[in-house]
Amino acid sequence: MSVASEESMPSLRPLVAVETGARCPGPSSAGARTDGASGTYVLADSHLRSWAKSVVWRLAGVVILGGLSWAYTRNREQTTMITVTFHSIRLVLYYGHERIWEGVRWGRTRVREDYQI
Repeated sequence: MSVASEESMPSLRPLVAVETGARCPGPSSAGARTDGASGTYVLADSHLRSWAKSVVWRLAGVVILGGLSWAYTRNREQTTMITVTFHSIRLVLYYGHERIWEGVRWGRTRVREDYQI
């Protein structure tokens, strides 16, 4: 069994967006943090972005659960009630989950100014 060298392995990049500038942006950039003198800052998701991500993710689930519910019940009212109830609850839970994780520093790393996504 051979061991792959670091050069042959795909690079794993941190899941953060990084921009550089002379100073950290103002209050319009929700949750932006600077790493000090370098001017590099990490952008955090806004509440609107978290909601948008939640809705898009749930739409995929609506299609899947709606199809499965319809295949099982063959009843439009039951399918609608099952799907809407389930995904309404999950949408709110996912949003909360995203916001909680936005505040967790674990798993985030500082990156160099020349880092590109």
